[in-house]
Amino acid sequence: MNVLAGLIVACLAFNAYGLPRSQIIGGNDAVDGLYPYQVSLRDALKNNTYFCSGAIISAHYVITAAQCLTDTNPYDVKIAVGSNYLDTPSVLYRATIFIVHAGYNKLLNINDIGLIYVSDIITFNENIQPINLVTADQNYDNYPLLITGWGKLWMGGPTPNHLQEIIVKGYSQEECSSFNNIKKTHICTFTMEGEGICHGDAGSPLVADGVLVGLVSYSFGPCGLPISHIIGGKDAPNGLYPYQVSLRNSKNNRHFCGGAIISKRYIITAAHCFNNLNQPSDVLVAVGSNYLDAPRAVYEVAKFIRHDDFDNYLHINDIGLIRVVKNIKFNKNIQPIALPSTDSNYNNRYLVVTGWGRLRAAGPNPNHLQEIRVKGYSQKKCNTHYQNIVKTQICTLTTQGEGMCNGDSGGPLVADDVLVGLVSFGVLPCGSGNPDVFTRVFYYKKWINSFTQGSE
Repeated sequence: MNVLAGLIVACLAFNAYGLPRSQIIGGNDAVDGLYPYQVSLRDALKNNTYFCSGAIISAHYVITAAQCLTDTNPYDVKIAVGSNYLDTPSVLYRATIFIVHAGYNKLLNINDIGLIYVSDIITFNENIQPINLVTADQNYDNYPLLITGWGKLWMGGPTPNHLQEIIVKGYSQEECSSFNNIKKTHICTFTMEGEGICHGDAGSPLVADGVLVGLVSYSFGPCGLPISHIIGGKDAPNGLYPYQVSLRNSKNNRHFCGGAIISKRYIITAAHCFNNLNQPSDVLVAVGSNYLDAPRAVYEVAKFIRHDDFDNYLHINDIGLIRVVKNIKFNKNIQPIALPSTDSNYNNRYLVVTGWGRLRAAGPNPNHLQEIRVKGYSQKKCNTHYQNIVKTQICTLTTQGEGMCNGDSGGPLVADDVLVGLVSFGVLPCGSGNPDVFTRVFYYKKWINSFTQGSE
């Protein structure tokens, strides 16, 4: 078993609770037959309900995480093989013996590895095959790695019926150790926000070049924590939202975030929209049109300003400013929006959001600006979903199949033609029925004015 200790993987997504949880979101449906080693562990006492993953390594053995084996009896577990679908396993085998690593420590999350012995020989075919174990250790920093599993699609969301796959990157132990007690027997991985492993992915195989190098052990959820992510909206009337801007990557002219004009020289948006930017020249500001492919004017950026207290983990103070090189020329299609003069309680109040975010999870960005009416949602209720909502945020709720989506970040939340919020974060998949969270602009007026006043 010591030879296998290096297979453990610690995957990081960050949780408001700060507690490690074994927990794929932001992935894709796996191609049938592509991962014949994949197994799902089922609780025979609960109608064969899925609870963990694993991998076939021989005709009698399945490998998984130790945590999947510590609170159950072998005879109560069945191993489903040969199918990407939880509801139609090809074959079910009954577990006979559990072998948990003698050094497994649940508190420290070390040596989280175990074997399941199956007395009946696993019959191999094109859809049921063992996977080879790694024969030599290596540095996986920035190395592409594959994870497959049936973990929840988002925090508190459903377990998918179809096996999910996702490519992640190895993350250095030195940087990873700043978050937890990482040992040499761990591999850390890292993905973009809104992707990663989720509850139910424990024991899932981590694969490099077709070889098993790791097993999902734990992360810091909620899974794929909050990505700013309009779906269920409709095409916005031309000229109705003259303050709306599209932030573009200057290298490929692709839209990546929304924002709003607040003066001749300044655009307001979400701070996290600057996360992947190195310098002002990386960004272009497109204005004056509802169509991504036909902006009326495009401005170069002189400076972007992120709030000093922005916390990318807690998603607080998620607000930023962009100063353009030349004054924005106003006309009927290009106008600033007013900032709020007083704070308000927006609970159950109708508000408007506009943006070019994806039309569905992993779907396309629309060419036409979308608009949607949302309803203010109480912070108390919102906290049952996110746990750390503060007074500088506004929550909204829509019906399932509606809401924000990737690319809506920084977009304006408007009440009575006044900018009251900026799209900050939500939970994937888009339109899941969970609240969306916005930065409450009123609380940052003094900060905004410190940059914008007298700058015209």
